[in-house]
Amino acid sequence: MTSPTESRVIYESDLSIFNGRLCSLRILIHSQTENRVKIRVTSSSDVSILLDRTIEFSECQKLIDILNGVIKARAQDPTILGPRVDQPRNSDIPLINIPMAQASPEERCDHVLQLYLTEKTQHQAQIAKTDELSKQLQSTVTEYNALRQRCEFGEKEINLLRQLTRSNSENRKRNRDDSDSTPMKKRRCRCGDDESCGSDCDGEMEEDEEEDDDISADVQMFRAAASQLQMSGRESHNGEGGFWLKIAQNE
Repeated sequence: MTSPTESRVIYESDLSIFNGRLCSLRILIHSQTENRVKIRVTSSSDVSILLDRTIEFSECQKLIDILNGVIKARAQDPTILGPRVDQPRNSDIPLINIPMAQASPEERCDHVLQLYLTEKTQHQAQIAKTDELSKQLQSTVTEYNALRQRCEFGEKEINLLRQLTRSNSENRKRNRDDSDSTPMKKRRCRCGDDESCGSDCDGEMEEDEEEDDDISADVQMFRAAASQLQMSGRESHNGEGGFWLKIAQNE
C-alpha cells in the first residue's frame, strides 16, 4: 500500500479524461499535516495545474486504493482508459472524485470518436471563418483599387479643366488688350457682315458675342479632349464617366 506521507507520484497515464477532455494525467500527493494531504493533478499537454486540493488522510487512502485498482486493471487490459477526473463547477467542496471507468470497448470508442468529432467541427468552423474573412479582404481590396482609379481619372479631368480655363482667361485678356489698343473707326451694329449690311459699320460683332464664340470654342475643345480622356480611362474603370466630364456634356 502506498503511504501518503511522502511527496510522490501515485498515478501517471498518457490517456485519461479530465472534465470531458482527453489528455495525459499525472497525480501527485504532498503530505501537509498528520491528517491532511494535498493532491495535485497536472498534464504534460497543459502547463497549468489542473487540480490542487487538500483532502483528509482517509479520503486520500481511498483514492490510492482506487488508483492501484486502475493500475492492475490496465496491466491486464491495456485498452482500458485511465481514470476520469470530474471537477464540479461552482462547487466549494474540496474533494475530488476519481471513479474507475468500467465501460465496454464500444462505449470507449464512441467517447473517443465524440471528442474527435467535436474537435473536427470546431476546426471546420474556423476554416469557414477564415475563408469568409479572406473573401471580405479581397472584396475590400477590389473596391479600393476601383476607387483609386476613379480618383486618378477625376484628377486628370480637373487638371484638364484648369488648363482650358487658364487658356480661355489668357485669350480673353489678350483680346481685351488688343481691343483697347485698336482705335474704333466705325460703329458696330452686330450684323457680322459689312457687305450685306445697309448701315455704315465695320462688319464686326459686339464684344459680348465674341466672348460667346470664345466660350463655345473652348467648350467644344474641352468636349473633344474629355472624350479622348474618357476613351483612355475607360479600360481602368469600365468606362465610368467622371464628374467634370458630365458637366461638360451638359453644357
